[in-house]
Parts: sequence; structure tokens; C-alpha cells
Amino acid sequence: MLHIKRPGLVPVLDSLFIEQIGGRVDADPSSLVDAIEHIRGVGRANLPQLRLIREHLRQQSLRDRTLVRILDAPLWTSSPGSGLFPRLGGWERVARLSRMNDPAG
Repeated sequence: MLHIKRPGLVPVLDSLFIEQIGGRVDADPSSLVDAIEHIRGVGRANLPQLRLIREHLRQQSLRDRTLVRILDAPLWTSSPGSGLFPRLGGWERVARLSRMNDPAG
């Protein structure tokens, strides 16, 4: 319900999302706590990249998004059940360090 009320702030972090990042949830309530910690760990591990994406979105004059929403978006669009999936099937994005940030360059 919170996502419906405030979609810009509250992502849909359902079992599909959790499975896509390597977590799991079952009938044991403690698995929810474990899943939250797992999401935080994935977010921390990807923090520099998530911040770069957020800055890129800001430069495109797009509405500001939380980092967890940014993490959530590519996972949802990469799912075969996503409405965008068929349109993005041929796309590929390669991340490279700029020469300025490349220690070798």
C-alpha cells in the first residue's frame, strides 16, 4: 500500500526483487529481517554506481529518486514479466571508467 500512496519514495521490494539480488524470504518472520539486511548489503556494495545513476538522472532533469528506487528499477525492467522487457531485449550498456578516473590511463 505504501508504494501505491508514495511510489516515488517506496519501491516494490517483493519476493521477486529479493530473489533477483540473491536473497530469500519464507514463512519465518526472521527471513524478512535477513532480506532487509541483504538489500542493504547489495545497496552498499553498489553505492558508487547507484550515486552515478542518480546524478545522471538529475542531469537529465528527471524527478529525483532514492537510491533504493534506482536499484529497484533495472531489476524490474530486466524481468521477462516487465512490460519494458521486450523493448529492451536488444539493448546493452557497458560501463567503463573514464580516462580521468582510470589509474592506468
